[in-house]
Amino acid sequence: MAGESFVEWIAAVQAGTTVILVLVTLHYAWSTHRMVEEARRQRVAAFRPVLIANINNEKWTLADPKIKFDLIVTNAGAGPALDIKLKAAGPPILTTPFPALFALAGRLPSPLLSARP
Repeated sequence: MAGESFVEWIAAVQAGTTVILVLVTLHYAWSTHRMVEEARRQRVAAFRPVLIANINNEKWTLADPKIKFDLIVTNAGAGPALDIKLKAAGPPILTTPFPALFALAGRLPSPLLSARP
């Protein structure tokens, strides 16, 4: 009888360690899945277009207050900026020497400038 209880005890220990091993394996599998998803998000973000706009208003003068400026949009990101749409929001602001205000958004939600990566 003592031998049978020892065998039962060994079987219980083996079952317990198997359950612990399964739980540890599940933890590592879930951690690996999260790391893979984060790496994927970083890879996609690395090739995202980043649009920068500069307004050159050297042509604008107080003597001739008509709107004269060059809008230069450059892509500082690694990915191409496709289907860029630019729209002025409202009438130009002429209260300052800066003739118009524009907002930029590469993939950010904005009605002014949008780009499809």
